[in-house]
Amino acid sequence: MKRLAVLLALLVVSSSAHAAQQTGRIENARSLENACRPVEQKVERTRRRAEVPLVSGLLCLGYMQAMQDLSVLADEDGRRSLGSCPAPQTTLRDLIQAFLTYARAHRGELDQNAAVVVIKAFRAAYPCPDEPTDASDAKKRSDAPPR
Repeated sequence: MKRLAVLLALLVVSSSAHAAQQTGRIENARSLENACRPVEQKVERTRRRAEVPLVSGLLCLGYMQAMQDLSVLADEDGRRSLGSCPAPQTTLRDLIQAFLTYARAHRGELDQNAAVVVIKAFRAAYPCPDEPTDASDAKKRSDAPPR
């Protein structure tokens, strides 16, 4: 009977920990990557229709939808606020893929703020024309003689 109680307690603790992990929040880029990876895998399997894992998939889709909405904001001169320029036909799936590709190539950045890493991923995948892509390009442009 005592063993049964211990096993039951372990089961409750482990399922609670798993549930907390599944219903967690996006705390950094690593947690966003973990939430988006099942979405990518599910999309790859179904290709025709994205069926999303319930909780983590919704966290990923919600977060990335918000980032997609922010990606189109521009100032009065037409410069995009996030510094990336995805084409109008770019889908949410494309943006998730861009983030995951960036995350795989920049593992050391995954403990940073998720929004910062997503913005870097968008800038890498969808650079804006006439925008410097890095500090060296900005320096070259500032050193160039005026026309």
